[in-house]
Amino acid sequence: MTRSVVIDGNHTAHRLWHKLALSTKTGKPSGIVHGVLSSLCTIIGNLSPTYTYIVWDRKSRYRQRLLTNYRTKLERAARGNLNATSADILIETPRLYKESRYKTRTNGDHSEFQDVFLPQVQDLQYIMPHVGIRSLCVPEVEGDDLIGLATDILAGHGEVVIVSTDQDLYQLLSDKVKMYDPIKKTFFTRDDFWNKYGITPDRWPEVKALMGDDSDDIPGVPKIGEVRALELIRKYNIQDLIEACKQAPKKSYMTTIPEYEDQIKLAYDMSFILSSPDNLDDDQQSEFRTQWEAPAKVDWDEIRAFCTSYELNKVYSELRKLLITRADEEAVAKCTTLDELFAYWGENCGRCALAANRICLVKYGGSPKARIALCGEGPGAAENLLGEPFIGKAGRWMEEFCLRPNGLARPDLHILNTVMCRPVDENGDNRAPTPDEMAACHPRLAAQIKLSEAKVVVMIGDKALKSFFPESGKISQERGADTPMEHPDYPGIKFVAVFHPSFLMRQRPNHSTVIKSRTDWKYIARLANE
Repeated sequence: MTRSVVIDGNHTAHRLWHKLALSTKTGKPSGIVHGVLSSLCTIIGNLSPTYTYIVWDRKSRYRQRLLTNYRTKLERAARGNLNATSADILIETPRLYKESRYKTRTNGDHSEFQDVFLPQVQDLQYIMPHVGIRSLCVPEVEGDDLIGLATDILAGHGEVVIVSTDQDLYQLLSDKVKMYDPIKKTFFTRDDFWNKYGITPDRWPEVKALMGDDSDDIPGVPKIGEVRALELIRKYNIQDLIEACKQAPKKSYMTTIPEYEDQIKLAYDMSFILSSPDNLDDDQQSEFRTQWEAPAKVDWDEIRAFCTSYELNKVYSELRKLLITRADEEAVAKCTTLDELFAYWGENCGRCALAANRICLVKYGGSPKARIALCGEGPGAAENLLGEPFIGKAGRWMEEFCLRPNGLARPDLHILNTVMCRPVDENGDNRAPTPDEMAACHPRLAAQIKLSEAKVVVMIGDKALKSFFPESGKISQERGADTPMEHPDYPGIKFVAVFHPSFLMRQRPNHSTVIKSRTDWKYIARLANE
């Protein structure tokens, strides 16, 4: 099943506006761009979406039209002096949707919005399609409505995760739609909503119609807050509530509800999130469909130039690691042979810094398909020169003392490493690959294991163990073929951790680790034939 992630871009940007007051060396504000892109890397890394969208806010033509029509009706009633209530409500009703956000903004706030917030958001809107993420920003369509439109479409194809903590979006929760808090890294589901409020999510606009929403200038009924609104909506739908209050109000605060009937209906309409493009005007429908169908393809030249202009070297590295790994995972999953895998991976692979020291790409040794796959840490000097793994001293020792005594030989094995290029230190000597280097090569490693059709994977050394089981203990704790490990991504394959031959060859022949390793290899040979 696919998982689509819809990110509330403005909500994220506003949260970071004053929290990250960063700037470049030339004084260009960069905190919002830095924070949003960093959050994006974390969100994609944590949620592993099939598709990702980010939505941006604009003033709502639809809600402004509702408010204008309502004020016009109140003005007519007040002029006709039909009742005092209409005049009172008219005074309380804003002229603009979300009017207070602009009324309370000082000249300094407005200047900062124009000079700091807006340029960074516009730059983010530009770069997102080049990061492979569709960016939705339709003139005079509110971000919440775009989230509603996107969610309705995507829920027909699989799971949808809305990245936001905005309570207005609660009404979109369903069996296929949940929300995600990027700060707490927690989900909020339809069941969570029910347990908290005792109503279904689709009734949330009815609650807001009674209590209003000061942050959005949606008027509420006097003396009715969230607790009372929930109490009433659990018993009535909004129309039945109004009728019940007209006939026989059970509480004193219910007597005012009929007076505010038109306002309640307005507040409901303004709180209700649109879920179909048909709710938009023709020009907005056309723009939405254009943006929805626009291609979003990773463009590293654009990403590099963008990150350079904002001095985001670390963010660029995070994006590169994340997006390349993700693209590689999708591509290698389609490979059906090792030849296809290595053709995709390329002889001139530059996914990590190890390429700088490469003479030969060390792909594999032994047989293309084997019941046992031997996974080492990384090539050494001899392997880098000749392009075959485990042909140096450690490899020869392993053949003599681990393989031959148990009736095994190189043709019985598929031999590979966590990385295909030689890791070297500043002195040019061998070193262990870093986690980032192993991560860059892991999609190839995972695909190679599966294509080899191995039944047993022997992880030689600590780094090989960590490549498959990052949270595992030390090799001395995890080794042992008598208790093979299982991995959820490799069903039916048994994993065994063993000491590296370069470590064993430095020990005495009767050392406990050497004796344990002999036992391990006996078990490995048996496991392969089960």
